[in-house]
Amino acid sequence: TMLGKLKLTEILAIILCYIGFLIAVYVRIRMSDTAFERDEGEYAYAGLQILNGRLPYADFYNMKQPGVYYSFAAILGLFAKSDVAIRVGVMVLNLGTAFFIFNIAAKLIQREAAWTASLAFLLFSLGYHAQGLASNSEHFVVFWATFGLWAIVEKKYFGAGILLALSFLMKQHAAFFGIFAVVYLLFNNSFKDFFVKSLKLIAGYSVVILGLFGWVYQNGFWERYYLLTFKYAAAYISLDTFAVDDILKRVDICEENLLFWIAVLAAFLFIFIKFFLKIGRFSTNLVKNRKFDFSFKTSLSPIFSPEKEPNTEGVILLLFFLFSFAAVFPGFFFRRHYFQLIFPAAALLSAYGFQYLNFRIPFTKFSFPAVILVAASLFYSINKQKVYYFKDSGEEYNRKMYGDNYFNESKFLGLLLRDSTQKEDVIGQFGNEPQLWFYAQRQAASGFLYKYPLGEKQPFKELMTDMYIQETEKNAPKWFIQSNISDYGSDNLPLQNWYDCYIEKYKPTGVLYATKDTLNSILTWNIEKDDTTRKELIVVYKRIEN
Repeated sequence: TMLGKLKLTEILAIILCYIGFLIAVYVRIRMSDTAFERDEGEYAYAGLQILNGRLPYADFYNMKQPGVYYSFAAILGLFAKSDVAIRVGVMVLNLGTAFFIFNIAAKLIQREAAWTASLAFLLFSLGYHAQGLASNSEHFVVFWATFGLWAIVEKKYFGAGILLALSFLMKQHAAFFGIFAVVYLLFNNSFKDFFVKSLKLIAGYSVVILGLFGWVYQNGFWERYYLLTFKYAAAYISLDTFAVDDILKRVDICEENLLFWIAVLAAFLFIFIKFFLKIGRFSTNLVKNRKFDFSFKTSLSPIFSPEKEPNTEGVILLLFFLFSFAAVFPGFFFRRHYFQLIFPAAALLSAYGFQYLNFRIPFTKFSFPAVILVAASLFYSINKQKVYYFKDSGEEYNRKMYGDNYFNESKFLGLLLRDSTQKEDVIGQFGNEPQLWFYAQRQAASGFLYKYPLGEKQPFKELMTDMYIQETEKNAPKWFIQSNISDYGSDNLPLQNWYDCYIEKYKPTGVLYATKDTLNSILTWNIEKDDTTRKELIVVYKRIEN
């Protein structure tokens, strides 16, 4: 009955969206047991610690806000303490984001375009080169951000402030979405209405932030929280590590869904032409005089329609994209998964662009509906990523994506440690692989989840080094892991000298060696280290008992 009331083009748009939905669900479930990379391992270990009664900034440290840690704890607590549970949980979150994008598009553009926006987001966020399979914090950021922006569109301003603040609690970069929300209100209201509505928005935002500060202060770790999430975070984004032109290396993020990105570019051009170059009358005159019979007058028509004054939806979508893109920029660390932050805005713009590509061939009566272009774009994306979607295993995905990071082996090693240690055993680590603690289900000797900040050229390096050494010596871990996989930020001679002396209390128990065939790395267990030229990736030590 419902389908009978819909236009044929909308029925086709719905079918295409459901194809994208099925692909996203299939790929994420099929590869849900893929081994964690280190960021995922950090969040999962932190979530496990929270379930064991420990607190961020008191018992484990990093510069991120606590929201993503508690989100992982919720998923692990509700389902199972496994990587599969996390990936399925993120899949549900991802589908929720697509739902809010649909509702935003239905309000700002039109219902038919809303299906296209949801489809585009599902494809963008799953993209191979954007590390879409990984359960990174950006998925949590955009869920709460789009939820909040939907609330604004629905005129629920106080609630929107709460939701946007929850986005900030997932990662500091989300502050740009809060700023955009204020700009959105400015564009759509008189000054008086803007003042009242933005006050409600800010009040909702403040409730969450002040609640966070109160919780931190009440638990007695304000100084450490402020050090990590503000002072060290500010120092981190000041590190001269990546060149600005690294962003050019991320072009492949667009290649896998190229035709959708062409629609994004088309939307940019249409919006720019009307609102910034002021040639809208020229365009509409062409239509009126039928010199060229391009029918840009779609049912959407906020920009090129000669019947009414243009509204601001196009500019709003453009600004949403620009603020989203700004969220990628702090520190100029253009890591692939950071670009997940632009995908909601890009999805909306692609739907907007497809509507304006809905044209009539000149001098004929043949109409070329936008949904045909959407279908072609979808099947191009499927063909472009068919190996990733339907063939690659989780192990192959990890090896192709992360090269010699050996995340597959670290999962195996973590599970081996779980079976070879006692539940109460503490494991130290001189490295950057927190996923080992998660898979081993064991407590870390120090609160530092990475060795990175102990070697970076930042003003708190000495303080953090002292904290790491004191905590490790106090907890006297029975087991110790030396990881040479990712050694960025290793410029700390005093720390290295301490470690060389401290590790003499331990004997090697297992070694993960690199080989020329990276798919068949060697993990030897219960043997002494040898003196061959093979590269030692991970060495597991056990304390020598007196």
